[in-house]
Amino acid sequence: MSGGSNAAWVDSDWNGNPPTGKTLGDEFIVKIQYTPGLSLLVYDKTRSLNMNCSIDDGRSTHVDKVVAMIIEHGVFGRKGYFRARVQQNGKLEVFFNKMAGAQKW
Repeated sequence: MSGGSNAAWVDSDWNGNPPTGKTLGDEFIVKIQYTPGLSLLVYDKTRSLNMNCSIDDGRSTHVDKVVAMIIEHGVFGRKGYFRARVQQNGKLEVFFNKMAGAQKW
């Protein structure tokens, strides 16, 4: 994950397409699940965007900040909901400076 001071970029084997019903640049909510020692699971409500993000593979930046937000403010310290969007270059941008409210999915 990389990006500005409040955004993270997720890089994985995901195909880079936005979730069903969204276009490039549209914002949506992703759930990020954290389990120590495993990759982060990142998906949207429809699960048409569904990916694993390695915590230490060097391809993504600010993962530590996302994990810290989940531990401190997430549901049971294991999952968090964040605003996100897919950029024109096919990278997922996650806004980690403030969590979205818990979703019922």
